[in-house]
Amino acid sequence: MIMRLAGEKPFLEVVGDQRGCPTNADDLAIALKDLLASDLRGICHVTNTGDCTWHEFAEAIVSLMELSTPVRPITTAQAGRLARRPAYSVLAQGRLGAVRALLPHWKEALARFMRHAPRLASTLNEQGVGCVALVVISCFACFSFRFAAIDMVSNMSTGDT
Repeated sequence: MIMRLAGEKPFLEVVGDQRGCPTNADDLAIALKDLLASDLRGICHVTNTGDCTWHEFAEAIVSLMELSTPVRPITTAQAGRLARRPAYSVLAQGRLGAVRALLPHWKEALARFMRHAPRLASTLNEQGVGCVALVVISCFACFSFRFAAIDMVSNMSTGDT
């Protein structure tokens, strides 16, 4: 959504008081495959390294798009969302390091994603899935994207692709 709005709006207002770990679904899928092959049991948080606010994440997206659209920080209260959101949802990744190297920094993962985004959008448009392209591109850190990665890894381990 940030990519679309940055091209359409004169400015963006994005929450600047919620901090988390943006996570690239490709990186997550590879890490989950490694975890499935390990003997690690229990909870293991998997995210790209580094953390940021939604505002910082939006600024990075707009910058990588080489747009000059201003991104203004707003508070969670100003956003007026119905669902409460945690101010700090950064996950500790200590257990992941026992199984594999930590994932790349979220800025590196975002830059890699942005390099492939135009090709992805074009491919989906050719297949008649134009509106989905915007959803996929904007869901870099979306939970539904993470669940899709889990399904993909699960299918990889059973041979169903």
